[in-house]
Amino acid sequence: YALNHPFTVITGPPGTGKSQVVLNLLANLALNGQTVLFASKNNQAVNTVIDKLESIQTNYCPFIRGGNKNEKTKGLERVLTSLDKDYIQ
Repeated sequence: YALNHPFTVITGPPGTGKSQVVLNLLANLALNGQTVLFASKNNQAVNTVIDKLESIQTNYCPFIRGGNKNEKTKGLERVLTSLDKDYIQ
């Protein structure tokens, strides 16, 4: 459903695999050249997904985490690293 619709809500009680589903979706969308916004009212949920993304991070999937200046700076560095060095001059 999430791959074919512009908006998806994933809900459920703790421990049901929501973060893993989100991670799989983000990776799938990135591999297919799409962009995505992942948002949550729960900071811990965002942190969990970011931790998992960082553990598998490669240059094909740059991401920016909003929130505070430090997180935004780290995200910008990820994006710049993923761009072709010859492109930036």
